[in-house]
Amino acid sequence: MFRSIFTKTLYDKRWFMLGWGLGAVSLLALTAAFFPSLSGNGMDALVKSLPPELEGILGDVEDWSTYPGYLASAVFGLRGEMLFVPMAILLGVGLGMGDESNRRLYQLLAKPVSRRRVVLERWLAGLVVIAVVTGIVYASLVVVSPMIGEDVPYELLNGITVITALFTAALFSLTYGLGVATGRKNLAILVPVVWTMGSLLVDAFKLQIDWLKDLEWVSLLSYYKTADLVHDDINLNHVVVLGCIALISLIVALIAFQNRDIHEEA
Repeated sequence: MFRSIFTKTLYDKRWFMLGWGLGAVSLLALTAAFFPSLSGNGMDALVKSLPPELEGILGDVEDWSTYPGYLASAVFGLRGEMLFVPMAILLGVGLGMGDESNRRLYQLLAKPVSRRRVVLERWLAGLVVIAVVTGIVYASLVVVSPMIGEDVPYELLNGITVITALFTAALFSLTYGLGVATGRKNLAILVPVVWTMGSLLVDAFKLQIDWLKDLEWVSLLSYYKTADLVHDDINLNHVVVLGCIALISLIVALIAFQNRDIHEEA
């Protein structure tokens, strides 16, 4: 029925794409739709009530009073992490360990298909899933913004969509690479979860604890700063770091999976 692992994987993940796409629209687009009810005195009161120490997580709270700032900070800066982090990890575990857990991987490898092709095509399919979900979010915000009387901030939205896709792809690749390389689901989940939670703590307390500022480069979330895009272009260093995480994870997976004894580990 399918001529490639790539198309078969996309077909298998069709409900995943639909479910997370609808979930993303429900969470992010609906959050954006609440901006009119929060703008004005309500938003001013909220901004004034927030302590400056929360800027490590929320970004510049003064930007919340504008629609672009609200999109960048409240919609993506807060809700985006809640949505795309678990999506990336679940997708990585599913594509990296799903068939091995239910023993279908052995049937696949018994066919005249190389291991490298299996790893690469599934990784590419995962990237397409991420692109589709982020594309759905983009389209929903383009539709919602005029409905609430706001202009679509295309330049900002383009930048946020790109960095969100890169961030999600990096976390997905890390999870996927660990699962493929080691065959250990617990490890594939533990490493990205601990890294993400540690990054959240660094971002939350770096303004209060001076020595945490020196560890900011270790924080994965420091490369996903959507609030900065309100005033600045995409930081190319962040793009490079996220891209390197994704590519290095893939390379490790390709090398390690080639040398794994799948049957012995079953």
